[in-house]
Amino acid sequence: MKKVVAIIPKNGREVVKVELSEFNGHDLLSIRVWTKDTDRPTTKGITVGMKLLPKLLGALQAAEAEARAAGLI
Repeated sequence: MKKVVAIIPKNGREVVKVELSEFNGHDLLSIRVWTKDTDRPTTKGITVGMKLLPKLLGALQAAEAEARAAGLI
């Protein structure tokens, strides 16, 4: 199973793809930078087991709250 759940523009040449996939029986979440011209992943990004998704979401929500409090967004 491989499913792209989001594509976020990064700049004129790259996008960030959020994907759900499976490898050797492990469900994975991948957040990776892809090139637009070749539609290939770069080495920039992370892939983690799906069990870490709740912790990752919590960390991102904490980062958003800090950024908002600092007036960054």
